[in-house]
Amino acid sequence: MIGLEKLIDWEGFREILPRCWEKLRKNAAGRKAFDVVLMFKALVLQHLSD
Repeated sequence: MIGLEKLIDWEGFREILPRCWEKLRKNAAGRKAFDVVLMFKALVLQHLSD
């Protein structure tokens, strides 16, 4: 991941990513959602490991 941090500006995706994961919450119960950039990094790494 250290190599990717130097190559990719992950924070540049922060503005557009919430549109992909838009989900209306009915109430505030439950656990807070994971950070969208963190989840995006996980998906990229998963794809690269295939």
